Parts: sequence; C-alpha cells; structure tokens
Amino acid sequence: MKGIEAFHKLAPLLKNEPTVLANGYISREFFNVTDRKENFYMIGSMGLASSIGLGVALAQMGAPARPFVDALGTAFQAVMRIIG
Repeated sequence: MKGIEAFHKLAPLLKNEPTVLANGYISREFFNVTDRKENFYMIGSMGLASSIGLGVALAQMGAPARPFVDALGTAFQAVMRIIG
C-alpha cells in the first residue's frame, strides 16, 4: 500500500484528535488528503514526530490515543526515544 492510500483510509477515522505529522513528503501528502486544524505539520523537525507525539500523549494522560505519522527511516532513528 502506498502512503497516499493509507492516508485516505486513516483520514476518515480521525475526529478531533491532534495528529502529529513528520517533516517532508508525509506532511505534504497528508495535507493534500485532509488538512485539519488538528494537524501539526513538523516543518524543520526531521525525526521528531514520535517525540512530539509522545509529549502530546503524556500531557493529556487519560485522553484517547494521539496519532502520529512518521517515516520509516526516522521511526527507526527514534526507537530509543520511544522506549528510552
């Protein structure tokens, strides 16, 4: 499945949750599918979607899950931030 196809499936599932989107192509592609005021486009913050998403989740403990979308390469780079 291509990213754009995944975003077309993901977008209708999002209600009013803040959604953190990785820098670059992911942000542009998701913007073209659905631009919402709840989207946070991380321009200039390569590799930090997981860190920012974790911070949003921790700041809103007890709230429903907060989605974030990161690229595969940056997700691998961020593994230690996620589990550490």
